[in-house]
Amino acid sequence: MNFHIHKRLVIGVALLLVVVGILLCAVLVYKYSEISPGRVINRERVSRLSRNHIVLGPNDVQMITSWMTFDYINHVFGLPPEYLKSATGMNDSQYPHLTLSRYARENKVAPDVFTTQIQVTVKNYFTPPVSQ
Repeated sequence: MNFHIHKRLVIGVALLLVVVGILLCAVLVYKYSEISPGRVINRERVSRLSRNHIVLGPNDVQMITSWMTFDYINHVFGLPPEYLKSATGMNDSQYPHLTLSRYARENKVAPDVFTTQIQVTVKNYFTPPVSQ
């Protein structure tokens, strides 16, 4: 009798751990996937602006996120096609068709740091040079 209770307890605990593991995986996938609410809202907003042919400006650089490609950023901000490549000293054959996160990952740079660098670079494009 004791053996059967112990066996049921072990099976119950194992099932509970499996369910907790599945739930944890689901939460992590949701949090770090392309469908997280923050990314979806930002993508929809930028896509809507792009569809309406509204060019973004220096006050919109905070909308730049790591899922965007260089080509997309050039398009929505009205930048010359090679501006980001030359301004950052980038020498990647896949430019402009790679995302900021992919470029950062391949070059061992934190995606948030690289995204901020691109935001500053785009803002600098719109800032007139200071005359001396």
